[in-house]
Amino acid sequence: MKKGDKIIFLFILIITLGGFLGSYFYKNLINGKDKIAVIKENGKVIKRINLTKLKENEELIVSTEDKHYNKIIIKKDAIYISEADCPDQICVKTGAISKPGDTVVCLPNKLIIAIEGEDVNSEVDSTTY
Repeated sequence: MKKGDKIIFLFILIITLGGFLGSYFYKNLINGKDKIAVIKENGKVIKRINLTKLKENEELIVSTEDKHYNKIIIKKDAIYISEADCPDQICVKTGAISKPGDTVVCLPNKLIIAIEGEDVNSEVDSTTY
């Protein structure tokens, strides 16, 4: 092996180890946060729910102006769309999401559900906007 090959090998090894360590620390930092589900319809936040502190299961039906709907089931640490009247049903097939960064999208009904991580000390509860 030439000197240049050793330098490139060492560089790739450092980048690989850095990626593994970075993802490890990122996952551990998120575990210390609450899971906040943000439900948006047509770009507007309609509800924020702290899934970590949820005590009872909830059911939410979001209707659009043109009479389309999505039925959302909210459980402790998870949220999913159980029914929708959109033609492709991708939002229903996505299933439950439970980690910060996960999303469910229903394009025909312009609905987005995303999970965000917030500090455990934050005061976000079931709030409707």
